[in-house]
Amino acid sequence: MLYSLSQRNNSHSKTIGLCYPSSSKEEESSTKSRFIEVARYVDRVLGETQGPFFLDSFSIADVVFVPYVERMNASLFFYKGFLLRDAKLFPNLSRWFDALETRSTYRGTQSDFHTHVHDLPPQMGGCYEGPIKNTTQENNKKLVLEGPWEKIPDAKYKEPEMSRELAAFRVMQHHKSIVRVNPVENKDNVDEALRCVVMKLLLNDGKDTPSPPRDSDLSLRYIRDRINVPRDMPMWSARRLRQACEDVAKACGNRSSDVSISSRHRRDQNPVPFGHGGNSGEYDASVSRSGGGDVYLDWCC
Repeated sequence: MLYSLSQRNNSHSKTIGLCYPSSSKEEESSTKSRFIEVARYVDRVLGETQGPFFLDSFSIADVVFVPYVERMNASLFFYKGFLLRDAKLFPNLSRWFDALETRSTYRGTQSDFHTHVHDLPPQMGGCYEGPIKNTTQENNKKLVLEGPWEKIPDAKYKEPEMSRELAAFRVMQHHKSIVRVNPVENKDNVDEALRCVVMKLLLNDGKDTPSPPRDSDLSLRYIRDRINVPRDMPMWSARRLRQACEDVAKACGNRSSDVSISSRHRRDQNPVPFGHGGNSGEYDASVSRSGGGDVYLDWCC
């Protein structure tokens, strides 16, 4: 069963329409139809077992498929306005995702839509939106990039009790490196803005959060866009940290350090700032920029 599924999946490797731009509306519609055909086939296969997994219980088959399907779910939502984890269209696939999220081992490795859509283009050589104007896709894209991130359907499990505290801990643990690699020149202002974010996380209501310095919108959105799940923190903690960065940044303005998603490198490509000294301050900015990518925001040392 799994062999035939893999063969069928490989024969339609280009039907997703993500890594190859469609030349016309007709081609886009055709590739979407073929992808839905394959997805329905996978959904039927999942429905043939007694439980929610590819075999009667969780197995290596699920481990093999989940990285690809998780990325498809994120990319299709962002680039095509299509939800693969749709309980009405693909009930067994949706049930499979739900079952995976009951496993702590999966939640510990699960990534979110924001991370996936920034990491996939350089891995795949590019990801492409369709030639057809799609309001759903435009709204999905805005949601992933600007929030509110808790509204994104990349996970359905309940928020852990200490998610905000964990996000604050990660920031405090590595705040010197986070401030140092930020492109905003006034590091004192970056540090003060980051302290406002931590207070926002811990106070929750934000009523007593001090006002951030001027130009904090640039520094905080630079941080917001480089939070990586699960590398830096779990999904819910990342959601809360991104939102806190955005809420504090809004008090200063609507500017962002960069907008487009690169197909040449990840935004967090360079590990130099976080090696050989960590938070000690031993850092050469000229070395950081030599690789052509942005700095590496690895908070989980």
